[in-house]
Amino acid sequence: MSDSIKPRRGEIWRVDLEPTIGSEIQSAKGNKGDTRPVLVLSRSGVGEARVKLCAPITDFKLPRDALRFWRVAISDTKESGLTKMSCVDLSQTRALDIARFVRKDGKAHEAEIEAAASALAFVVGAKLER
Repeated sequence: MSDSIKPRRGEIWRVDLEPTIGSEIQSAKGNKGDTRPVLVLSRSGVGEARVKLCAPITDFKLPRDALRFWRVAISDTKESGLTKMSCVDLSQTRALDIARFVRKDGKAHEAEIEAAASALAFVVGAKLER
């Protein structure tokens, strides 16, 4: 594993999602080599070191996305590295090998990371104990 490619939970990375099939979310233009930002969801020490559970980041559009629990808003801050208000689409979560990772853009706020984790649990039908 390269020293520069060590994705950690809560980080936002540009990844190459191609090739995709059917309704899977694509990279920017859907071409090999294009990238899309993702939020890394995996906790350290879970699963294989070269594979990270991630959810793609896409446009946030009101009022549509306010009604979709599987889409969690993520701010366009200097810390996140995003250039516009966006959302994490937890319905498109998938495991990605680090060979798909191109560069780290930033990090989400802790509240956004926790909201994404809770939404993912709801997507898969987990019963959360609080």
